[in-house]
Amino acid sequence: MIEGRSKKKGISRERYVWGRKLVCHVGEFDSGDMSKSKKGGKLFEGTGRFENKIEAKIDMTMTCSGCPVQYEGKVNKKKSYYRSRHGHWSFEIYKGKLFSSPILYIKGGIDKEDSIGFDGMLLAEKRIIECSMDYAGKNNKTKEKK
Repeated sequence: MIEGRSKKKGISRERYVWGRKLVCHVGEFDSGDMSKSKKGGKLFEGTGRFENKIEAKIDMTMTCSGCPVQYEGKVNKKKSYYRSRHGHWSFEIYKGKLFSSPILYIKGGIDKEDSIGFDGMLLAEKRIIECSMDYAGKNNKTKEKK
């Protein structure tokens, strides 16, 4: 659904978007020590393949694209929230309910420019993925220590 349009130089474009979904499964792994790898097929497999695996399962929905740009949803089955307004952004992952339970992860920053609409959406989704992988990596390290 389109709420606002700008007619700059006769071009009509979307300004506000909502209901956009960001659903992805992002993963990284360390293949281990490649010096001791065995030649098997087309790929060289290291000794510790998939031991240091980091996964982020992201399912978030844009609730506002104007000011602020907001996404709400889940990262690795934990409630999460992203917000960007007036050059400040933050990403939070909660233990339980949004805003009323302890925060497990929080990251934020300052932008030189505030982006709305499509530009804000792309920037938000890039940050959500980066922060989700950072959270998953830190969470993975705490599990390994136990």
